[in-house]
Amino acid sequence: MNMHKPGNEDLQRLMMAVLDGEATPAQEDELNRHLNADAQLRREFDELKSIKHTTMKTRLTEPDSTLWTSYWMNTYTRIERGLGWILFSAGAILLIMFGAWELTKEWLTDPGLPVWVKTAGILLGAGTIILLVSVIREKLFLHKNERYKDIQR
Repeated sequence: MNMHKPGNEDLQRLMMAVLDGEATPAQEDELNRHLNADAQLRREFDELKSIKHTTMKTRLTEPDSTLWTSYWMNTYTRIERGLGWILFSAGAILLIMFGAWELTKEWLTDPGLPVWVKTAGILLGAGTIILLVSVIREKLFLHKNERYKDIQR
């Protein structure tokens, strides 16, 4: 759609505003004057209206439930998801542990602190981080698989 008139960007914006219902009555009148004066512009506007009408009435259809069931039962899909969650969890744990190390570096490198206290602190922090990631993963899983999420009162 190549408008050959001067100020064609303004006309394009005006046509889009009218099509989207965002134009004022004065702007609609201005566009109608341009459309009545130029048959090619009228054809382009009618084509845009047709495209908008077609796209507005187009709806995506959901795949059949048996297709989804067979997809999720596929071994590759299950392995792929499992591996993705393992890698995501490991990355999150490592990044959070790095942040914890940076926060506690002075405490852990203190030569006056007994080794068993440092070890206990590391184990406590690592366990907390792993549990945190595990709980977040569980909440995401439960939210995604909520049985009643599509029920409306």
